[in-house]
Amino acid sequence: MKQFTTLIVVLGAALGTASFVFADDEVYMIDGEASEVRFDSKAPMESFHGETNAVTGFVRFDDDNFANLHLKVEVDLTQLTTGIKLRDRHMRENHLHTDKYPKAVFESRALAKEASGPLRPNETTSLVLAGTFTLHGVTREMAIPVEVRKVTAGPGAGDNDASPHIDVVSVFPIELDAFEIPRPKFLVLKLDETQKITLRLRLVKDAD
Repeated sequence: MKQFTTLIVVLGAALGTASFVFADDEVYMIDGEASEVRFDSKAPMESFHGETNAVTGFVRFDDDNFANLHLKVEVDLTQLTTGIKLRDRHMRENHLHTDKYPKAVFESRALAKEASGPLRPNETTSLVLAGTFTLHGVTREMAIPVEVRKVTAGPGAGDNDASPHIDVVSVFPIELDAFEIPRPKFLVLKLDETQKITLRLRLVKDAD
């Protein structure tokens, strides 16, 4: 997170706490079955990853006004798996303490970097979102890079799924000590201090 420090300081005065809904805003909800949250850990003599699709949330935006974009992602950490049950239990009970802190949440509050233009159908737009990331009962200001693609239905959509949706991809690092997570170094679980987080989200239009 150190690389974001200067950016957050500059943005600090602009980050508001209120969320506003405008007439032209569209709302898309996360489809958990088509989404994935993953972490990758590297440590001496051992590397592994954990993943889950137990993710909920939404994105609200106006195609022509990204300043109103609001993304919220909630991950159920009790469903995070690494492929080894003993390692999963050790991670949840002794380090993430999911009985007390079952969720990780990112919620954007401002644009840290504006897109070069409006969101065009079936094209990828790169943004940087400033907001808060809550993990292990600790909330930190963060700015994360996000790629957003609005897929429209019909020929030429460039996607096997013909129904309209939003694809969101984000990859960013977190430091365990920043969230007061004890770093295991022995037995069934070995973690590096820095973890790579990957969000691959599919969002569908809110019926309301």
